[in-house]
Amino acid sequence: VDDDIRNVFALTSALEQHGMRVLHAESGKEGIEVLKRTQGIDLVLMDAMMPGLDGFDTMRVVRQLDGYRALPIIAGQLAAGDAGLGLAPLPQGAVEGGG
Repeated sequence: VDDDIRNVFALTSALEQHGMRVLHAESGKEGIEVLKRTQGIDLVLMDAMMPGLDGFDTMRVVRQLDGYRALPIIAGQLAAGDAGLGLAPLPQGAVEGGG
């Protein structure tokens, strides 16, 4: 879930090279809808800083959905640039894990 298409392109390219199927959502709201209508999602990569429903609020909503309390969500501040894609991890304890 990311609103910056450069990040989406970079991550999709890298993950698909390893045989992973990638679904994209531009916003937290759209990400929630993708989860609701798609079976078999194993992992979510979430940009924490998005306009509107940000990554933190989106993760709170996802944790309340039936069947998604323990879904792995990797959140950070994604940044695509001249040096490639970087993931700035969130501070320790910033988001509680599911389970």
